[in-house]
Amino acid sequence: MIKEADTFEKVELKFEAKVTKVDLEAARIEYEFDGEKHEDQGAIVIGTDGAGSVVRRSMMGQTTKLLFNYSQDFLRHGYKELSILP
Repeated sequence: MIKEADTFEKVELKFEAKVTKVDLEAARIEYEFDGEKHEDQGAIVIGTDGAGSVVRRSMMGQTTKLLFNYSQDFLRHGYKELSILP
């Protein structure tokens, strides 16, 4: 998926960035990268920042407004690897 996303001219991939705030309706994020604060806006927000993510917490706080349900279960050992073969 990363390789495919990287083929689009307007997609910029940033790793090791810390998301600090998300506005889902405006598709706007605030984040820290290389010691500097940044803000970006797009058409959608795709969160891949893990179970304790700012994106997930933002969504969880708006379940009624966004019309979705969720459940969350944590693994005792804290990690699970998932492989999706072509």
